[in-house]
Amino acid sequence: MDDSCHHGQHALFGNQIAREWFSTSEAAQYLGVSPNALRIMVHRGHIASYKLRSRLRFRFRDLRSVLQRKGSDLWP
Repeated sequence: MDDSCHHGQHALFGNQIAREWFSTSEAAQYLGVSPNALRIMVHRGHIASYKLRSRLRFRFRDLRSVLQRKGSDLWP
């Protein structure tokens, strides 16, 4: 089962349902940090973020990558 299908809202792409974008609060919850800590990580360049309609959004694959590096010095 694709990990991207486990997180709330879904977007339909062809015949696949996949979750690609997370809000700041959703991304913070997924990573187990506060929204403020996530914003600090963005400011320090430790995680990619995207502005969509003046709001920060995070890609699932970027969040997953950060979790895989969690033991490194990027964690606030």
